[in-house]
Amino acid sequence: MFIYIGFILAGVSVVSLGVIFYHTYRDPRWRVFNFHSRLATEAEIYNVSENPVISKVRQMDEHTLRLEFLPPVQTTSWEIEAVNSGVVKKSRYPDLNFPELSPVTETFKLTPQGQFFDRPLEITIQFYPAGKYAEAGLSWPDNYFTPSTTLRFSTRQPFSTRVWRGISQSDIDMLHARSILEDQINFSSSTLDKLTAIFKLVMQDTIGAAGTPDDEMQSASPIQTYERMKTGRGKGWCENISIIYYLFANAADIPTRLVDIAGKFGPLKLTGHYVCESWIPEHSTWCYVDPQSRVAYVTTPEGMLLHTLNLKRLADLGMLGPCRIKYYDAEENELLDRDAHAFSQAIAGYLHGDLVLAYKFGYAKNFSYSRLKNFLFYPTLLYATYPIPRLFYLKKSLFISVILFSLISLLAGLWRLIDIPIGQMFK
Repeated sequence: MFIYIGFILAGVSVVSLGVIFYHTYRDPRWRVFNFHSRLATEAEIYNVSENPVISKVRQMDEHTLRLEFLPPVQTTSWEIEAVNSGVVKKSRYPDLNFPELSPVTETFKLTPQGQFFDRPLEITIQFYPAGKYAEAGLSWPDNYFTPSTTLRFSTRQPFSTRVWRGISQSDIDMLHARSILEDQINFSSSTLDKLTAIFKLVMQDTIGAAGTPDDEMQSASPIQTYERMKTGRGKGWCENISIIYYLFANAADIPTRLVDIAGKFGPLKLTGHYVCESWIPEHSTWCYVDPQSRVAYVTTPEGMLLHTLNLKRLADLGMLGPCRIKYYDAEENELLDRDAHAFSQAIAGYLHGDLVLAYKFGYAKNFSYSRLKNFLFYPTLLYATYPIPRLFYLKKSLFISVILFSLISLLAGLWRLIDIPIGQMFK
């Protein structure tokens, strides 16, 4: 009986997962909360595995801290420079040492042998020893505080930029796009130079194609979307233009992902827009790219590139005005550096207030896109300004149910096979 009950319950779970799978990929857009999306932290969304994060800090002995990283840094030794004191040491592990009785502020520069990253590994720590607290009649332990660091903290291993782009270099669309770009851009130039060249190309070829797409356009792959818009055989919304940039940027080896700015309460849309983010290794950051608004990127007055969540925060504070944008001017057919004040209201209109930012691992209409792999390992990660339904955990529970009920059936089958009464197994 246990065999049949287990198989029936496992079958019900599999059928339920099949229904969820069908509804997940019926529409490539993300519009409402579903079983394949979950709330994520900023660290999950914006850290990348190309730059390790501090996942744990351990107290080894008195006045020594050991850092642990995700992904683990594969090295046989570390060079650790205490910048302020000028002390350099080599160590098997990234251990930070502090004096026994003296308060100190020290900046440590960590260099793993044979490993190179987009940003230097530096951390500043203010140390105040327990002995000094004891002199004041306090029984407090050693105190360590980090006011600044180039490293990020996270208990989860970040995704790589390769995983985020969700499209393989052998994808048919990618190969086609790369052949188009061969005579258009310099592949050896800086990432930001390639970005602006690709953005200009996309703007030139889609400038007159803004409008309501038909059903054929909505079901097209990125390269098909590009060809239809370029030849005037189809119109497109922000999402259609964004997937064209997404394709060409990735074809030029600029890791780029799709961001759906959305949120819905029943039939009421809180906002709606579709943009991209490109990874700029020279700046070690994701960069907001908005093809429909003709904005290639946005920077602070000091020149720092901004990603979508940066812009959302500035929009909420009413501080987008002083920023600078790289904007495509159709009349001059050039990307111009402009004050963002004239465009801040348009950008803020999409990003201000309550919304959901949906970060997607690839595009379901790519020919190389594996829906099953995506369904199993890469849920749409959400940043939300309000509590959201936890539908993702039903999908997770169903996966656990399939495994659990299958094991029950297997064990019951083994007991029956060796003809041992189940009751005797527990005597």
